[in-house]
Amino acid sequence: MLGRRSRLAAAAVLATGAAVCLALTGSAAASPQQLPSAADWTNEKVNRIIDVGGTITRSTTQFTLRKNESAIASAQGDVAPYYISLSPEEDVHLAYTKVTLTFEGQKAEPVILELERASRPNSTHHVYAVQLPKAVLVGSGERRPVVTFDAMFSHMSSPLPKTIKQSEQMQLLWQGEVGIRSPYATNEGKVRVRSSHPRILSYSPNGPDEATKSGSTLTFGPYSNVEPIALDGKADASTLVAGRVHYQYDQPVISAVEFNRHVEISHWGNNLATEDRIWVRNDGAALKGFFSRVEHQKATYQQKITSHILQILTMHLPPGAKDVYYIDKVGNVSTSHLNASPDAPQLVSAFPVALMQGKTSRLALQPRYPLLGGWNYTFSVGFNMALGEGGWGRRIPDQGLSKVAGDLQGAGSGKHRYVVGVMFITPLTDVAIDNVQTRIVLPEGAVVTQVDIPFEVDSLRHERFTSYLDTIGRPAVVIEKTRVSEQHGQLVYIHYTLSSSAHYRKPLSIAALVFALFGVISTLRRFDGKISK
Repeated sequence: MLGRRSRLAAAAVLATGAAVCLALTGSAAASPQQLPSAADWTNEKVNRIIDVGGTITRSTTQFTLRKNESAIASAQGDVAPYYISLSPEEDVHLAYTKVTLTFEGQKAEPVILELERASRPNSTHHVYAVQLPKAVLVGSGERRPVVTFDAMFSHMSSPLPKTIKQSEQMQLLWQGEVGIRSPYATNEGKVRVRSSHPRILSYSPNGPDEATKSGSTLTFGPYSNVEPIALDGKADASTLVAGRVHYQYDQPVISAVEFNRHVEISHWGNNLATEDRIWVRNDGAALKGFFSRVEHQKATYQQKITSHILQILTMHLPPGAKDVYYIDKVGNVSTSHLNASPDAPQLVSAFPVALMQGKTSRLALQPRYPLLGGWNYTFSVGFNMALGEGGWGRRIPDQGLSKVAGDLQGAGSGKHRYVVGVMFITPLTDVAIDNVQTRIVLPEGAVVTQVDIPFEVDSLRHERFTSYLDTIGRPAVVIEKTRVSEQHGQLVYIHYTLSSSAHYRKPLSIAALVFALFGVISTLRRFDGKISK
């Protein structure tokens, strides 16, 4: 993983009509040799909520802390480490994390904290470190600090049974830990597992003192006086409680196996062209027997569509997206509906918040055929967006950030600096994305100076992309990442320079080609190819 975890402190400035100021606060990787000391902190209370679903499982854990004297001694500068432990299975399926800090009874905005891997090599335990500010150590009155750990896991539920008939309902099986996993002692805690459907076929542990069921919620615990897990040896079996929930799920279980995004930046066209090539798969129970089109049409007419069959896939495009098209290998697919939203420059830095607020352009796609369990479908979605003048790019003034720059085409001589915000992916709600490749192609002659990515990625490389009427090719930035969720629909900022000579290379090349063709044609017209007698 690339250690480029960063946070944009002033990304919203890109959305204004003035200058751009992007501030990054990076974080170094935690030392893998340092193990947490159980004496540093005590968990007064641990509350965990697990929302089981299709390909995405969400988890929210709140740790109410009490600092010990050794925590102050182990503090380094103005911060003190607090460690969070994940099970091996959770670490393998981990797709997204977010850690915030609040205080009991406090209504202020939570402070976002950086999460860094701190596990030892070849360790059976997976530990992450959070650096708590010094204000937590020196005391905050009677209010105890509360660390909230939000996580999203992909592919932690599987269909059971593996095959069903076309008209049958689907059930999923989730397996994971329902105990308290922490390197610190815990006074009390409980774990809730919630399903979207109240029908839960079975669960374990299921003793009257171990779990209770209320509607679609299972409560495991309460636990009291839980010992810390041993990170340098075998874990205590009484602490790590294995859970199992078999539940009904009334939605398609969809994953995007491949998500390839191609973005081209054009100054002359004042355009940001985007095309997504997506391979989706229904990971639900496979079809037993054969597919009946008659039965499917009958269910459609009676509005009794089997829930595990994918009928509609919703994509949230950026505000102001235009010229939207939807095609597959056969050709254009007309079964789609777009609820377009106007340009909203103030939302440039609001993804994925804008997704949750419904501020995006909603594109409802209907595949060419119903997608049953185990079936695949590949398609492409493309759209254009404005680049300058309220769009997604800005020219950075050469003389200070207070001077308002002109349009993206620039003026005068010398090199000009630009920054463009490109969405890493188009968010797909409740869809796990296995592999993402985003290629951002810049104008010919541009020089990339900086790439700001708000999360860790697997690889970042630079390459040359050649297209029509190119002379030296265009620089391209290729970003790849596995285990992606809708929360990764954030902006990647590309900083680059472009000289005036490089800016006019394309029209001059076209003009030279036209004159060359004109000269060749004129020469051929003057040439007499007849054989004289």
